[in-house]
Amino acid sequence: MRNGLGAGVSEAAGGLWGAAQGWAAGAAASGMPGEVTPDAGVTTVGAVAAGLTDVGLADVGLDVGLDVGLDVGAVLVPLLVAGLAVLAGALVQSAVGLGLALLAAPVVTLLDPSVMPGAMQVLAFVLPLFTLAAEWRHVDWRGVGWALLGRLPGVLLGVWVVKAASPGTLAVIIGAMVLAAVALTAWTVTVPRTPRTLAVAGVVSGVTGTATSIGGPPIALVYQHAKGPRIRATLAMYFAAGSLLSMTALAAGGELPPRALLAGVLLVPFVAAGFAAAAPLRRRLDAGRTRAAVLLVAAVSAVVLIARGLGWPGPV
Repeated sequence: MRNGLGAGVSEAAGGLWGAAQGWAAGAAASGMPGEVTPDAGVTTVGAVAAGLTDVGLADVGLDVGLDVGLDVGAVLVPLLVAGLAVLAGALVQSAVGLGLALLAAPVVTLLDPSVMPGAMQVLAFVLPLFTLAAEWRHVDWRGVGWALLGRLPGVLLGVWVVKAASPGTLAVIIGAMVLAAVALTAWTVTVPRTPRTLAVAGVVSGVTGTATSIGGPPIALVYQHAKGPRIRATLAMYFAAGSLLSMTALAAGGELPPRALLAGVLLVPFVAAGFAAAAPLRRRLDAGRTRAAVLLVAAVSAVVLIARGLGWPGPV
């Protein structure tokens, strides 16, 4: 049976873990780095080839069902594809204040949906730390407090959605709401930055951020009229604390497998590269273009939410 590229990546990752165990066993027995035997880290080609078949790459001369050594390409290619998406998302978020999940979540979902939303939560926690290291003085601490107060119940509701409800339906509804808010605030309505609006935005962000990994637009809309450094620093503080809450709640609900955390850790170098590459773009946007960029990224995020809710590129 063809299980898709995600299944192949999962089996390949399992092979890496097996190889690591073989290495560790050899080291323990000899007192020095052990030699991995041919059977250590073995993976079933059936799952890998089945995944590659769906993207036209299965014709590699391997018989389905044979046990062979780990095909490094089956691991590295998906990792690099996901890494490039993460790098692009990190670049956008490092300049605008949000956008990591917008570009990275659909690609990671397509490659291996079993690591979602955990892998993205790891990245959503790490990237803001880079931003805060550079711009922590611009954080609106009072606003972050009200938004996090709303995020708490939103996170719990988001975990329930992951476990029992339909994240797809929720994604479509929230995406439509964000699009409507972007349209209204772009031309007519100004969202006041009050404890009430921040708390409500925190609730909505907590639900969508936990269930779909895209939780930035509600908070970003409230801060759209702020200066670039204030938007980036405040959203960074909110994302760091919020993603930590989401990971804790997901773990408590049994929805944060270790391999999802490992996938997130493996993608952290691409986050760092995206942040480093964003410096010129930050300077350009800070010259009066930040609000337009925030509205654009929020609108595209909403479209991606709706698309994912409708089943592309895979289940939410």
